[in-house]
Amino acid sequence: MTLDQQLDWSGDGRYDLDDSGDLQLFYQTVLNQASSVDELCRWLNESTLREIWPSLWLPSRLRALWLARFPELGAPPKTLAG
Repeated sequence: MTLDQQLDWSGDGRYDLDDSGDLQLFYQTVLNQASSVDELCRWLNESTLREIWPSLWLPSRLRALWLARFPELGAPPKTLAG
């Protein structure tokens, strides 16, 4: 996946989303740099965001804003009954 230069202006906005490190960095970049709901919708997948949310390194204010709007992101992951 290659992000638009307005989101990733590092010069190389390419990410291998099959690589967990690249996936995490991709989501962190989009969450930090997106300036519209349209950009968020274009680049983020809801189920992937829910899955990797706990491992994302985000500024505390950004994390708090997202959790205020989407409290389910802060819920513990669901586990299967065994």
